[in-house]
Amino acid sequence: MNAYVLPFEQLTMRDVETVGGKNASLGEMIGALAKLGVQVPGGFATTAQAYREFLAQGGLDERIRAELGNLNVDDVTKLAASGARIRQWILATPFPPALEAAVAAALTRMSAGKDIAVAVRSSATAEDLPEASFAGQQETFLNVTGTQAVLTAMHEVFASLFNDRAISYRVHQGFDHSAVALSAGVQHMVRSDLGASGVMFTLDTDSGFREVVFITASWGLGETVVQGAVNPDEFYLYKPALRAGKHPVVRRNLGSKAVKMVYAAAGSTAERQDQVQTLALPLSIPILVGYIFSITVASSGNPDLFFKVLAYLPPTAPFCMPVLVGLNQVTWWEFLASVLITIAGTAAMAVFAARIYRRAVLRTGGRVHLRELLARNAN
Repeated sequence: MNAYVLPFEQLTMRDVETVGGKNASLGEMIGALAKLGVQVPGGFATTAQAYREFLAQGGLDERIRAELGNLNVDDVTKLAASGARIRQWILATPFPPALEAAVAAALTRMSAGKDIAVAVRSSATAEDLPEASFAGQQETFLNVTGTQAVLTAMHEVFASLFNDRAISYRVHQGFDHSAVALSAGVQHMVRSDLGASGVMFTLDTDSGFREVVFITASWGLGETVVQGAVNPDEFYLYKPALRAGKHPVVRRNLGSKAVKMVYAAAGSTAERQDQVQTLALPLSIPILVGYIFSITVASSGNPDLFFKVLAYLPPTAPFCMPVLVGLNQVTWWEFLASVLITIAGTAAMAVFAARIYRRAVLRTGGRVHLRELLARNAN
C-alpha cells in the first residue's frame, strides 16, 4: 500500500491512526454497504505519515513546537498571532515531490480521464474520541477541480489543524499538538445542489434513544445543514417498524429551508468554491400575498378593506419584488412572474383608488382633496 495515499476501499476502522476517524469511517461504510447495493462516493486519503514527513521539512515541526511551547491560549491576541504565523509557515512550505506525485496519480485513477469535482476534507487522528470531539474544527473545501486546486486545498486543510480554535481546544483537553496528525480526504462530489441532501443519525440526538433514525434534510448541498445555517426538514423513523416492513415514520417536521447552497460559477480554485444562494420566493411571500389580496379587494368594492390592505403594504412595495428576486439570482421565469404580479397589483390598487375618488366626488358634488379622503379612511 502507498505510504502517502490510500483509497477509501482499503480502509476500515482499524486505520484511525493512519487516516483519522472520518476517513476510516468512510472506508468502513464503503466496505460494509457496497455489498448491500448502497452507493458511497469513492475517493482516497492521505496518511498521517505523509503529514508528518511534510512537517519535517526544514524543521517546520520544531518551529511549530517552539511557537506553541510557552503560548498562553487564554490570551486571545497572542493565540491569534501564533496561529496565523504557523498557518503561514505551513502554506509557504511545498509538499514533498513524492506526495504530490501520489496525489496526482490517485486523482487520475479516481477521475478515469474525466473532469470531476471533489470535496477535500480534514480527518484528524484524534477525532470524535469518547472523551473529546474535534469535529468541525478543520477546513472543508467543496467543488474543487484539477490537480493543482486539490493540492492547494490540501495545503489549507493541513494548515487548519492550527487554527485558533483547534490550538486552544487541544491545550484545554490535554492533547499534545505533535501527537495529532491530519489526513486529507478527497471524495467525489455528489450533485446534491440539483436536488437535496441531509444528515442521518442512528439515534435520537436529544435523548440518546437508539430505536429511531433521525434524518435532517434540505435543498442543495448538505453543508448548510451541517453548519446549522438552515432550518431543515426532520424525520424520525422507528427501527423496529423498519425491520418489520411496516410504515416507519413516527414524526416529521417541515422546515423553512430558506437557504440553498449550490455550485458556484467557475472561478479561482484556490478559494472555497461554494455559494450560498438565498431563495427569493420565501422572502417575497409577504409582498406576493399583499398584491394578490389587493387584487381581490379591488374587485370587492369595499373601500375600507382596500385602505387597510394599502396601509400594511410597504411604500416601496411596487419596486421591492423585482429587485429582491433579481439580487437573489433566481431563474428568469421567477423574475418575470414577480414583475407581472407587481404590475397587476399596482394597477389594481391604482384603478380602485381612482374609483373611490370618483365616487367621493359624485357624492359631494364637488372637488375632494385626496389627503382628506385618505384621512377619512385611515381607520
